[in-house]
Amino acid sequence: MQIGGIGEPTSASNYRVWYPLRALERLGHEAVFPNAEAHTPHDALLRCDAVIVYRSADPEAQDLIRRLRDNGVGVVWDNDDDYLNLPMTRQNRRNIGGTDGARVFAELVRTAQSAHVVTVTTPTLASVFAGAGVEGVRVIDNCLEIGPRPRLPHDGLTIGWIAVAGPPRARTRRGASPM
Repeated sequence: MQIGGIGEPTSASNYRVWYPLRALERLGHEAVFPNAEAHTPHDALLRCDAVIVYRSADPEAQDLIRRLRDNGVGVVWDNDDDYLNLPMTRQNRRNIGGTDGARVFAELVRTAQSAHVVTVTTPTLASVFAGAGVEGVRVIDNCLEIGPRPRLPHDGLTIGWIAVAGPPRARTRRGASPM
């Protein structure tokens, strides 16, 4: 099976598009990856059996999803943010182009309704989309597998990070960590 992916050029595309494609590739599927700007040539996507579309909801993405569906390509539209209930901080307003969350959410819903399957990160977000009339919503958590990972021989340096499960620790005075 040939599976492609596109998404926004953000770090979240790593674990919402790149890592799933890599995992599918390890299972024997052929993966069509986006480039560094999260763009994948449309002609390559039209040859896929399925395409993961991460959060893209602009008119160009909506047109591409229609073209994919018309060509028999399965479309999985993925979103990990609740723009309907997004607090309107100054930074959030800049991130969504100064528009209000309800307007952005309406565009996301319109796009999601054109996909075969919609994936989100939490049951709450699934309920928000289902409540707006989106069918076929599934939850895929933002998480990595827990447990030891196989070591793969390679040349060079391996870089990793430490993540924590659960809420952040309480802060002491002046924002210092209690440790």
